[in-house]
Amino acid sequence: MSKFSLRTTMILWIWGVTALVYGLTMVVDFYYTKDTVELFLEKSATDKAQFYTKKFDLIFNEAALVAKMMEISFNRRYTEIGDKSHEELLKEYLKQVLDANPYIHSVSMAFEPGLFSRDTENFSPIYFRQKDRIDYLQLGEKPDYKYFDQEWYYAARDRQKAVWTEPYRSSVSLGSDGKEYMLLITYSLPLFRDGKVIGVVVIDISLDEISQKLSEMKILKTGYCVAMSNKGKLLNAVGKLKALETNINERSPEMAKELKDLNELPTSACKFIRVNEPVAGRPAWIVLRPLRHAGIMAGSIAFVYPADEIHGVIYDLQAESSLIGFAGLILLLVIVITISRAIARPICALAHGVGKVAHGDLDHKIEVFSKIAEVTAMQNSFNKMSDDLKNYLRELKETIAARERIENELKIAHQIQASMLPRIFPPFPDRKEIGIFGLMEPAKEVGGDFYDFFFITPDKFCMVVADVSGKGIAAALFMVITKTLLRTEAMSDLPPEEILGRVNNLISADNDELMFVTVFLAILDTRTGELSCANAGHNPPLLSCAPDGAFSFEYLNLNKNVVLGVMPDMVFKPNSFKMRDGDVIFLYTDGVNEAMNTESAQFTDKRLRDTLNANCDKEVTSLVKELRQEVATFTAGAAQSDDITMLAIKFNRPENQNKS
Repeated sequence: MSKFSLRTTMILWIWGVTALVYGLTMVVDFYYTKDTVELFLEKSATDKAQFYTKKFDLIFNEAALVAKMMEISFNRRYTEIGDKSHEELLKEYLKQVLDANPYIHSVSMAFEPGLFSRDTENFSPIYFRQKDRIDYLQLGEKPDYKYFDQEWYYAARDRQKAVWTEPYRSSVSLGSDGKEYMLLITYSLPLFRDGKVIGVVVIDISLDEISQKLSEMKILKTGYCVAMSNKGKLLNAVGKLKALETNINERSPEMAKELKDLNELPTSACKFIRVNEPVAGRPAWIVLRPLRHAGIMAGSIAFVYPADEIHGVIYDLQAESSLIGFAGLILLLVIVITISRAIARPICALAHGVGKVAHGDLDHKIEVFSKIAEVTAMQNSFNKMSDDLKNYLRELKETIAARERIENELKIAHQIQASMLPRIFPPFPDRKEIGIFGLMEPAKEVGGDFYDFFFITPDKFCMVVADVSGKGIAAALFMVITKTLLRTEAMSDLPPEEILGRVNNLISADNDELMFVTVFLAILDTRTGELSCANAGHNPPLLSCAPDGAFSFEYLNLNKNVVLGVMPDMVFKPNSFKMRDGDVIFLYTDGVNEAMNTESAQFTDKRLRDTLNANCDKEVTSLVKELRQEVATFTAGAAQSDDITMLAIKFNRPENQNKS
């Protein structure tokens, strides 16, 4: 058998093995890179969908809020059938609402025959915008128009709940220049009197601006965004497809099938699918998100990522990596051929030094004393390679550190928020009149729930639990403001209803984002057990009583009040109760009773009360922990959908202060 020379052997082994390892590495790297990029793009697409649908959410929330305020105002102003004077007052009120809300195209109220005015049988006043002015019509006086037969009226009346209509185009007069057409959607809210529908509040909003922005949005090179109505009509133009003239059920049956299940998704959740897109019929990644307010579907929106472009990104990355690697292999071959001529004699010493570097000792410097220039060049090359590798590792650590810094900042925000809530239990070891335990677990890094308790005077103990609308950083900031204001006003020794009234005026004054907060605030007289409280739209707490020594939790029957931050100068009705020795009051937020399992079923108020009653003989610390464990067991496998807050307070009469 012929033997290879040292030079040939080195070429075959060094370069051949390197090429083989590189080839295997590239294969593994390709599949790893493909999976990593796909996961990243999927998350990026979902995050983008959440970001761009906030405008829809804001419009729908504002329209629904204005309609609700109009319903409340109407029920307060008009308790009986009126005459022409009532008609004029209502018309003036509708005009004020339209003036105050520039994003609304028109506002109206429509009534059942004779149920608003004894002078007008069919009464449906409407104010609407016409270019740079506001016009008025009484729809009940139009001979060729019966508002009873319009979907926006009979749908809300017959279903007896708020509805969004299918989008439609409506003409807007431009004077002598003609007309233009606006893309509108209508929100209808039924008006009730004595349990019967007497009419409907109607809000029309324009979707033209959003539709135009969606049509102009580009995703990758040829991707696009499209919004759809509940019945599948396109709300914006895409390519040759025109708004309201194209139905997704005809263009992409696969995608239309997926749309039917969107109503089952939680609020603000997205659905990621891979089907043929509706414009060109190409395979695509599509992110679907429902558009709704308070559970009422108004449509859906889809972000389309062409699959060939996504895969093109992956293949381009791999091609660049392969090209660089191939160039490196060629360079390595040239180096091996060059240095193999004079490497035989110092090979052992060189191999020893290279072995140290190969085993991770990057600080080791190879020193081979040889007159052969090639060996010296190899020595220098290996030493440079170790330095470059150290620099690369250092830069990689810096990149990882930058990413971890962002995560750490969120963790710090979580710690700061947690530090603002009472965490040391028992908080008042020398005050035996009360036993306290509470917890707050945000759904994200930071949340909008909070609880608080403190002594206003030596004999007056204040307790608060609240829930800010939304989650995340915005809710956390709003939570800090509300918590500070509540404590500040409470220390003025005011009754609960006045505390809520003052705080409501403060936070509603500059509440441009229309955020709100539900609050339950109570003040306990530790001498007598008198509990005075006021509730601002919050879940009613449960109070245990001990008739004949048998404890039982029941929900408190509280006066209904609006949430804080909606509008100023609201009046809050108080309640008062008597806590007896050993009674426990349990405060919580809707993250407890509305916690959902993997099948989207809620924990429910009944299960909450039953769990408390099953553990009513335990102290407050064990009571809260047992309930938290029961919620965790119920939701096992499902992501936490909302912040969870619990606070239990036990009252011991002064003569029984040995109890905790």
